[in-house]
This record gives sequence, structure tokens and C-alpha cells, in this order.
Amino acid sequence: YRDSKTPRAVKVYSVAQESRHIIISNVPALGLSENLLKQCSLYGAVEEIRSLDDHASVEEFTKVYYLRLGTVDAARRLKQAMDDRPFYSNLLTIAYAPYYETVHDARLKLQNRRNAIHQKLSP
Repeated sequence: YRDSKTPRAVKVYSVAQESRHIIISNVPALGLSENLLKQCSLYGAVEEIRSLDDHASVEEFTKVYYLRLGTVDAARRLKQAMDDRPFYSNLLTIAYAPYYETVHDARLKLQNRRNAIHQKLSP
């Protein structure tokens, strides 16, 4: 029932909500940070990975990780591919974390979006 053929809901993200900063929760607490890094690096360059021990989603047998990827496009691909997918028998929960962005990151993200729209609209 988890992987049905018909999509149940669609979540739409604005440019401000998407981010290259990602929170991955429900990772089994088995020392799997290297395996998680290998899996996530398939979708783009991972600049930073660290465990968040004081996050609200931390439970006794699971961990929460923070990832900073190289681009927003890489984060979008990672979220689309790995959200609600099994990872060592747990379903991962992946969320954007725009609250980790600096002003420079937000400005760069909006400028990249402007450039992408301009390229699509120009002949």
C-alpha cells in the first residue's frame, strides 16, 4: 500500500522554500553516515554532512542528518529520489531546510532562478 500506482498528493515548493540544505531523518542509528553519504552523492556534490543530535525528530534508534549540497538542483533530485524510500529497512524522511541559508545563499538561489527563467523565455 505504500508504493501505490496512483499518486496520492502533490506538494508544490516555491523558490524560497527549496534549498540546497537538506534534513534527512529516520536514519537507523547504526553508524551509517558513510553509506548515507555515498547514496546522497549519487545526486550531486555533498559539501557537508553532520549528525543533528538535538533535532526534534531524533528518536532512540534513529538519527537525523544535515546535508549541504552544491546546488538546489542536486537537492531537488535527491529529495525526489530518496524521500519515503527504504534505507536499511527505515523509510527516509527528507525535507528542505531553508532556515540554514545565509543571505548570500538566498540571493544566489534567486539569481539562479531568474537566469533559468530568462533562458527558457528567450529564443
